[in-house]
Amino acid sequence: PQPTISPNNPAAICVGQSVTLTAAGCSGQITWSNGATGSTLVASPTVTTSYTANCKINNCTGANSSPVVVTITTTCNYPIT
Repeated sequence: PQPTISPNNPAAICVGQSVTLTAAGCSGQITWSNGATGSTLVASPTVTTSYTANCKINNCTGANSSPVVVTITTTCNYPIT
């Protein structure tokens, strides 16, 4: 089966922040496009990055999920130190 990733349109984040992506719809092992495994992925990219997930049951790997893009924004309000 093809996993579904949520949120499917995460809010833009700043470098150093993260967003948790969750893949559902798989009773086997989920592998993310960055090589991580498991149903959740804490994504903290330094550039805008697209993520997909696939589902492996026994020796059968399903199609990749629809991609989810985590966008890095430059309009961050960092505290002045």
